[in-house]
Amino acid sequence: MEILSPNHETDSLRESPNLNRAPRENAMRTRARAIRQAGTVEDAIASSRLPLEVTLTVSEGVILGLLRQGVRKYVVMLGHGNTELGEALRIYTELSRLQWWVAQPFWRQRHSAGAVIL
Repeated sequence: MEILSPNHETDSLRESPNLNRAPRENAMRTRARAIRQAGTVEDAIASSRLPLEVTLTVSEGVILGLLRQGVRKYVVMLGHGNTELGEALRIYTELSRLQWWVAQPFWRQRHSAGAVIL
């Protein structure tokens, strides 16, 4: 399946789920470094370290949106459908000031979240 952009060029990020992840991971690392160096997402944009428009995964978009709101601690339950979120969290944790914990089994998740908030 091929997804075409408005100018009828193939969107290479969505063309196949088995694409080499290295270019996307490198781009994500570059953005995470830019945010770490600038201090905040807004400062990274203001200093032109981050462009105003980027192509990124939904997982990274969620992390960037929460970073803009000051969220730095995450309690997550990773599984088959959200391993991409785990990868994005791993990269942003390595290159910025995020912390995250995996809660398993599910019933422990709410207790872990309460402990982190305190």
